[in-house]
Amino acid sequence: MIGTKGLICAFLVAFIVPNIYYFCFKPITLPDAISQNIAQAFKNSIPFALATTFF
Repeated sequence: MIGTKGLICAFLVAFIVPNIYYFCFKPITLPDAISQNIAQAFKNSIPFALATTFF
């Protein structure tokens, strides 16, 4: 079972991670010459790295 400390931590992570993704996705713009699949991979890796490093 998850204790109260784990539950509070889960709530904090659940509220902070989407905000990290939101603020990271806004300024990222890649050139149109880059394929959508490759561009999306780069756009996803930056917020993931920041969220992982933060927690």
